[in-house]
Amino acid sequence: GLPRPSESYMSQRRQSRTEWKVAGVEAEKILQGMPPLTLEKQIPMPDLKRNSPGELGNPQFAALFPNMEVGDSFFVPMKFEGDDEKVNRRTRDKIRSKINYTFVHWRRVVNRPEVKLGTRTVEGGLRIWRTA
Repeated sequence: GLPRPSESYMSQRRQSRTEWKVAGVEAEKILQGMPPLTLEKQIPMPDLKRNSPGELGNPQFAALFPNMEVGDSFFVPMKFEGDDEKVNRRTRDKIRSKINYTFVHWRRVVNRPEVKLGTRTVEGGLRIWRTA
């Protein structure tokens, strides 16, 4: 059969799962305490940094997508508790994932495959643009 994974490898796997659970809880706290989102026009989209570290989804995001025109964007503020860089990055990634999940589901439901979004990490949170 296959060799058994080392105890240190298994310990790292357990720690990683725990960090993801913590990040998920943090992401939910941020999303629940978020003020109403608004569309903003003419916010330039930064270049992509290549080497930077169930139901419909979130209804606040879903409510914005039908009104977005190319070039419109919205800002999702993020406040991180603590100094653990890994958890912060994972929390941001969880929120980005929730936005993408909600968008893909919305795009399928309304049959608008031509609509595209771009997401960038900016000072203080995430900014999401409609790019097509």
